[in-house]
Amino acid sequence: MKRILLFLIFITVVYSQNENTFNYFKMEKLTMSFFHANYYYSILSMVLNHSDAAFLGISKMVHTLAEDKIKLADACMNYMTTRNADFNFLSYLSVNKNGAQMNILDYKMNAAKAMNFLYKTERQLTKNVTDVLKDMDIHAQHFLQHTVMEAQYDRLSRIENLYKKIKKDSQNAIYSYEFDRSVNFLFHHLYTDPVDVFLQL
Repeated sequence: MKRILLFLIFITVVYSQNENTFNYFKMEKLTMSFFHANYYYSILSMVLNHSDAAFLGISKMVHTLAEDKIKLADACMNYMTTRNADFNFLSYLSVNKNGAQMNILDYKMNAAKAMNFLYKTERQLTKNVTDVLKDMDIHAQHFLQHTVMEAQYDRLSRIENLYKKIKKDSQNAIYSYEFDRSVNFLFHHLYTDPVDVFLQL
């Protein structure tokens, strides 16, 4: 009974914190994984094992990650739009808004610039989350540092390594499937639910 009550309180608090927050979750992939049953189970487990301060801090962390990640996705897509290019990650061909085919080198250079923007923004997101941690209960800080933040640092490291690889290859005007694969993998992160880490707890 106590667990059911705590679960209901948790849902009420999360929804009441910001009634507009869930408007951000209209993207299909985010919506599906955000409401995943394992997510609720993980959060409920944290609520049962931590103080009220930690509970509120964790819900704040979820909102911060979710909103920042969706803003990051929008920002990167807007960035590509301003580059006047529609990237095709399954082939080296890329067509601009005027219908003209870009050559391989232009495609690679534009992709590298977009990846640079992605890496820098993801790095800023990591800093934002680190700042949120500072305001939390000490127990919540310790718990999240060894779960959410370790996963975030790992993701940032993988993004950085792929970006460096893409940047190096962008100077080569020869089509490379590996280049496309790296770019596609990086942009996959744009539509990965920012709270997916909770599903792994």
